[in-house]
Amino acid sequence: GTPFNGLVYTITQDKQGNIWVGTTNGLLIFSQAFTDPAAIEYTACFFDPEDESSLANNDVHFIYCTPDNEIYVATFGGGLNRVLNSGTLDEKPRFKSYTVRTGAPDDVILSIVDDLNGNLWASVPPHTQTLNPANICSG
Repeated sequence: GTPFNGLVYTITQDKQGNIWVGTTNGLLIFSQAFTDPAAIEYTACFFDPEDESSLANNDVHFIYCTPDNEIYVATFGGGLNRVLNSGTLDEKPRFKSYTVRTGAPDDVILSIVDDLNGNLWASVPPHTQTLNPANICSG
């Protein structure tokens, strides 16, 4: 089984073949190269108030991997989180959060996608919001 319980909201795959699972209780990452599901090795990411590079909130609603392999994690209460490093199984991901405190339109981000101009579009209740990646989450 998984290292913790939580309702799964989103699953995606990055360009390295890792599976990212967003839950109500954090983020799980594992390689798709496994033969026995019971033997999968996970990297788990949680909010840690003592670590500003941790996930900003455990309630992960959406994970988006851009064509350039940047990974964004949309949370319910922790805004938008950008993965700063490779986020491989050998290196636990570090995050930069974009919240109301740092200029985000809301701390509740339900989903994200990019357009042909490289802007991110975020579902921020009750509307959508355009975000320029060059202006947000700079590492």
